[in-house]
Amino acid sequence: MEQISIPDFPFSILALAPFTSEVNPGVTVKLLAVDPLDIDQALTALMPSFFLSLPVAECPAGGLHLRFRKMRDFTPDGLLQSQPYLENLLAAHRFCLEAEQQKKSTEVIIEGVKKWPDLPPISLTQKKKDEEEKKSSLESILSMVALPEEDSSVKGATAGGTGFYGALARKILDSIYTDPIFRSLESCWQGLRYLGRHLAEAGGRLSILPISHNNIEKVLDEQREEIILDPPSVILVDQPLSSSERSVQMMTQLASFGQEMLVPVLTWLDASFFQIENWKNLDSLSFLPHHLEKASFARYKGLQNSDLSRWIGLSCNRFGTRFPYGPENRSRLLPFREKEMLWLSSVWGVAALMASRVRQTGWPTGMASSRQICLEDLALALEGSVEQSPLEVQWSESRLEQVSRCGIMALAGWKGRDSAFLAGDVMASTDSSLSYQTLLCRVSHFILWCRDNWQEPLLADELASRLHTAFQLFTKKQGEYPVGDFGVECHDDKGAIQVLFRWIPSRHILPSGQEIVLEFGW
Repeated sequence: MEQISIPDFPFSILALAPFTSEVNPGVTVKLLAVDPLDIDQALTALMPSFFLSLPVAECPAGGLHLRFRKMRDFTPDGLLQSQPYLENLLAAHRFCLEAEQQKKSTEVIIEGVKKWPDLPPISLTQKKKDEEEKKSSLESILSMVALPEEDSSVKGATAGGTGFYGALARKILDSIYTDPIFRSLESCWQGLRYLGRHLAEAGGRLSILPISHNNIEKVLDEQREEIILDPPSVILVDQPLSSSERSVQMMTQLASFGQEMLVPVLTWLDASFFQIENWKNLDSLSFLPHHLEKASFARYKGLQNSDLSRWIGLSCNRFGTRFPYGPENRSRLLPFREKEMLWLSSVWGVAALMASRVRQTGWPTGMASSRQICLEDLALALEGSVEQSPLEVQWSESRLEQVSRCGIMALAGWKGRDSAFLAGDVMASTDSSLSYQTLLCRVSHFILWCRDNWQEPLLADELASRLHTAFQLFTKKQGEYPVGDFGVECHDDKGAIQVLFRWIPSRHILPSGQEIVLEFGW
């Protein structure tokens, strides 16, 4: 028999998220391969955009068409340099400040800003010469001291003056950073960048599909044939779900797609899953597994009791990767203070932990086997949170255990520390883990590759021997950890060979020690 050679099988992730804010129903969305270290390339290819409505007093055009070509365009400095109207506001602001320093007259300033005809007119009041001369030296010193950013913004925006355009730019930046479409866009792209860094270190591959809340099933159906040709190791869906009929229906369809592809699907839940307004209200609920016994959770319980639930992984508790803009994260071109923390959905964190395990061990397993396995260098919510946590909420050990018993994986961490770990490695079914399903996926795809690429006819004993050798090569390519016990049996059934593959992975690879059993025709 000729020497066996097999290709590398890199860990790969397919991410579905609202990367373009809106998807035209008449346009077929295409799968896009992404360089994990060059997210800007994907941004340039998709060029997401949306229209932000603004009062005519702030923007005579009635709003801005915001477009994003690179990650920097999501920053205040990037917005001020990439969006023409904001760029003009900044230029007019600088002109007015320079003119004031040069003690130019109001007439000269008003005439000068006309070079930016798309801006609202400035209102200036001529200062009386005698009042200027009466200023005390103390008042002169105080006038040089900058007011707090919020105060100066309000003063400039309401009273006019040479700070008018700077104040207006800050006000529009505030409208942008509080807009839900912008926050959703930045969140998924920041999540992709965060995952990309971990995946690159693991030598993994990344591809994306833009989706909206209403077209996930349609997009997957259109891309089914292409995904089958090169199935990923994990499918990630950045779409918040609840326990509503529509959400459980979507969970079921995602799980069905995962089962068909033999690929686990990850998505995430918001607080409405437990029928509460926000996660901090979780403490108002009773024992969570008992809470799910209510009639309103019957659809979810029905999914949990089906075989499909082994292919859907639900996570919760968003995390932060950058500080809000302000004292801890200053913009260079114009002082600006962001009001809220930008949270990334938990699926990006779970997937990043999987990539970290691939880098460490060669296998995307054991993400929750130790609290030393964690996301690092996260951003703490320093303002508006006494807990100073990189997570949306902190839960007790008891609550984390209850969440896991509900078939949900939660990101968890410690107060004051910039790291987070995965509490519970569990699929929606609760009787299977993400580690097990991902390992099952990896092995299944490997064996199916062998079946599709070994063209020469083999006797049952020859096939068993060849599969045994090939699997040894496959596991060696993943890493040096002990493989555990495995065996391959083949028998001829009326001219068709049936294959039985059994593997009890070592606990270094699969902490639960569960056996993987695969049966299929050759």
